[in-house]
Amino acid sequence: MNNNSITPKAFISYSWSTLDHQQWVMNIATRLVQDGVDVELDKWGLREGGDKFEFMERMVSDPTVTKVLIVCDESYKNKADNREGGVGTESTILTPDLYSQKSPNKFAALVVEKDEDGNAFTPAFWAGRVYIDFSDSAEYEDRYEQLLRWCLDKPLNVKPKLGKIPDFIAKPTQNASETLSKFKRADTALRDGKTNSVGLVKEYLDLLLEEFKKHGVRYSDYEHRDDAVIASINEIRPYSKQFSEIEISIIRYLPSEFDQIISAHERMGRLMFRSDDTSSWNESDYDPYEFIAYECFLRSIALILDEARYDLLGKIVSHAYFIDQPDRGGRSSTTSFAIFGQHVRSIEARKRRLNLNRIDVQADMIKEGNENTNPSFEKIMEADFVLLLRNHLISGNVRFEGWYPRTLIYAGRSWKPFPLFARSESTAFFKEWSSPILNGISVEKFKEGITALEQRFREFGDYSGLNAGTLANVEFICSKP
Repeated sequence: MNNNSITPKAFISYSWSTLDHQQWVMNIATRLVQDGVDVELDKWGLREGGDKFEFMERMVSDPTVTKVLIVCDESYKNKADNREGGVGTESTILTPDLYSQKSPNKFAALVVEKDEDGNAFTPAFWAGRVYIDFSDSAEYEDRYEQLLRWCLDKPLNVKPKLGKIPDFIAKPTQNASETLSKFKRADTALRDGKTNSVGLVKEYLDLLLEEFKKHGVRYSDYEHRDDAVIASINEIRPYSKQFSEIEISIIRYLPSEFDQIISAHERMGRLMFRSDDTSSWNESDYDPYEFIAYECFLRSIALILDEARYDLLGKIVSHAYFIDQPDRGGRSSTTSFAIFGQHVRSIEARKRRLNLNRIDVQADMIKEGNENTNPSFEKIMEADFVLLLRNHLISGNVRFEGWYPRTLIYAGRSWKPFPLFARSESTAFFKEWSSPILNGISVEKFKEGITALEQRFREFGDYSGLNAGTLANVEFICSKP
């Protein structure tokens, strides 16, 4: 029934073969009525002196009868096929309606008996049609539910709504189609715990980084250089998001191989700079990779936070990244994660060229590209804040550069802390995550660091400053056991 306010009405056609069989029909009819199906049965509706043939004809042809249940045993089959008695009359009346296809969901056969070869006793007019098998009493409850759902038009299995054609099929040039096969193999192997998953992940990441290189800037296709950079970013982005999906699987199913993720970030970082043997280049050649490496790293931190794997977070933020920048002079060969926080010059130039009245176009692009995704943009902002704290509160042996939390312009008017810090009212929880990420900083040093950050970022975003104290929940941090 399409309208839930309409009570379904069913007529039961059966043979009076034995008293036990009649009682079986009575029992199922009674239960259907109790479960919301209005059942018409000769034992209830046909009184002494009534015309049984007229009753049968009326029940089968009555437009208010939405369901006809045909209870099939050997007696019913024989009478229906030979057109004998009341069953024969009913068969004659209902067969045309059955074959008319005007109401294909009006009739159901309930098989209660089979022959010695396991063949159902169904009349000839039901040949080839699906039936509900009540022949095994052990399965009665399952079959009854099947029948009730059919009467109520509430099937257990419902066909899903027709979706759209996947973008990797409809728009292969805009999606990570070139790496899809290797991605699926690696992802499936990780989820299934296959022994070859490590090798498959490496093969996928190798291909992924090669695909990044293929989508460099094509200046000849565009009038303005920044348009070419944006186009390159948009081509690489589906691949970078696919990278996030494999990262989730590694975090969940094989965290021992998280070093492959760190290595992939390192390789992305190398794409941000020209190689030593490059003799001719344009600075904006590397801008798409600066943006992608930045966004990928932010998403990685957000994903790890979402999975509460603070051990992995400590590992990725403390790693000494070998980026192998050219012209590094006497500087160290390795650097901190802050190397990924590049200021993309061509995006800033785009802001000036188009006279965009925006605080930070790079932050806008991160927000627009990560809404309604996993991780959420809110989690990315939290990740940005954690990276800010790690970079400015902790010093290490590697060379630390500044980390500018550009996405936090969207948190400037927030009057509530990020979830990680809201939960850190618990001293135990604060120690759990701060130990690997902030090197076990004391709560006193943490609060001092937040004050210093607010001073450092007094002019931030729209010049209202960075509300670090609120975002870090400083007033209530470690206020509970």
